[in-house]
Amino acid sequence: MEKRLMSISPCSIKGKYNEIDFNSYPMIVLKNELKKRNIDIFNFNPKIKDPDAIIFFDYFKWAYKRIEDIPFKYKVLYLSESTAVNSEQYESKISSQFDLVFTWNDSIVVNNKIVKFNIPVVGNMIGSTNDFSARKKYIVMNANKYSFYDTERYSYRRECIDFLDSNNLELDLYGPYWQKNYYFRPKKLIGFFRKGFLDAIGKKQPHKILNLISHFKSLNLERKCYKGVAKDKYETLSKYKYCICFENDITPGDISEKIFDCFFCGTIPIYLGASNIEAYIPKETFIDMRQFCDFNQLVEYIDTLSECDERVILEAGKNYVQSAEFHNIWRPEKVYERIAEELAANL
Repeated sequence: MEKRLMSISPCSIKGKYNEIDFNSYPMIVLKNELKKRNIDIFNFNPKIKDPDAIIFFDYFKWAYKRIEDIPFKYKVLYLSESTAVNSEQYESKISSQFDLVFTWNDSIVVNNKIVKFNIPVVGNMIGSTNDFSARKKYIVMNANKYSFYDTERYSYRRECIDFLDSNNLELDLYGPYWQKNYYFRPKKLIGFFRKGFLDAIGKKQPHKILNLISHFKSLNLERKCYKGVAKDKYETLSKYKYCICFENDITPGDISEKIFDCFFCGTIPIYLGASNIEAYIPKETFIDMRQFCDFNQLVEYIDTLSECDERVILEAGKNYVQSAEFHNIWRPEKVYERIAEELAANL
């Protein structure tokens, strides 16, 4: 008999949901893998009161409260968002409300109910690196965001950008929200200081309140390296030798698409992120920011690299994303196959 799995994907904005498109890649892969195991997954519908299970794609308290009194037979939580964005959902008091939890976060995989998975990677190699020596030097492709989570790296990314920019070190910056004084808009300004104040008080760290003004200023600086939002991510990224590839956080297992985009584009990633990155990706494929005391030391090291040295790193990245190991760990077909198997065994 076919099992029915209702999905719900809430937003941080209260009352809003994301509609998951199960006819688009890679979600179509998940739907097909579940179908093979007689499980039909579909978007939240309040008129359907008796599905066999419900799966939350990330957790927000307001959304859970709306369904907590409905007697679902089985509740699943699929955690994909970074801890810097939504740290609450990684607390044990949240996972304890669910029968099964899928997460990339290695630090919370503490029992059989919490299952490790990697965020699936899409994309393929583009073009060649024959033009590598003629490329521009540094690129950053990220949105300008903030977090008050203790291990966030948005702030450190801005520090790196400002160092390269102020020293005229051939940096181009792409992404939304970098316009001067973007966060001075009334709602955003109030939101920033409200969140920062509540975070400091909640953690009993009043000294953090004193840092809010400098933090806010760093969000709103005018940066001469800013080029706007790239029309095509891969086309733009492939024009640069090095990418400042800093994750939003350094939680173990927090590996997003950023480093893989570099491999696909033949760009060398300067990586800072998951504290256990070497457990998943060979260390010879990237430059590890943790090896350097500061950005000046990083730049001095890069300036010593010959084109031959650079191509060794490029080749290592290319070989990795073309390997069976990469396919088995990161591709949607394998990631969702394992998730579907786990769901089929438990529903």
